[in-house]
Amino acid sequence: MSQEPILKFIRVQLGRVERWPRAFKLALPVLSVMVVWLLVTPLAPAMGIVPAAPSRLRVIEQGAVVGLAAICPQRTCWPGPGLSSPVDTYGLPGRL
Repeated sequence: MSQEPILKFIRVQLGRVERWPRAFKLALPVLSVMVVWLLVTPLAPAMGIVPAAPSRLRVIEQGAVVGLAAICPQRTCWPGPGLSSPVDTYGLPGRL
């Protein structure tokens, strides 16, 4: 099966975004999650769930980490989830 019809369909769905530079398209999910994080973060201290962040820079850093975690497949970027499956399945090392 040719990939061209599928790629054409995806490009039609993206519209104007498809013409943007590749670097910006790759950064767009992280930036959008950061903006949502900046908007939502003040609600948690207001409701008494967590203490307020010490600075706005800390909130931006947290948003970047959450954004990267959202787009990064866990098994390839962080080996923890990939290693936890065998441990859960076979028990702790030394207790097989």
